[in-house]
Amino acid sequence: MKQDRGADQALGRTVNAIMFQQGLTRRELGRALNVTGPLAGRKLRGEVSWSISDILSAAQLLNVEPASLIPTIEGDTYVPAMLGKAFAVPSAPISNGYTAGDLNPEPAD
Repeated sequence: MKQDRGADQALGRTVNAIMFQQGLTRRELGRALNVTGPLAGRKLRGEVSWSISDILSAAQLLNVEPASLIPTIEGDTYVPAMLGKAFAVPSAPISNGYTAGDLNPEPAD
């Protein structure tokens, strides 16, 4: 059974949006999390889970309260903190059998 990554995706979207606003890079996030820039990118996309220490380190880097990064759940959807429903990520399998972790919210290059 594939693990649901909706919460990790929602958290990553929040962190990524704040990083964009502040002009921070994935490399800088990686340094704060003590991981590589590419691994930080995988966390931002929800492909790799966030630990509590990751959340605390990211909050310190972004100069925000850790709780302000945590997504909420509304029905079967994770809603990224501070971003609203426009960036919502399904938290349960959707009708075609895919889970949120299977979806590619990033535009193709």
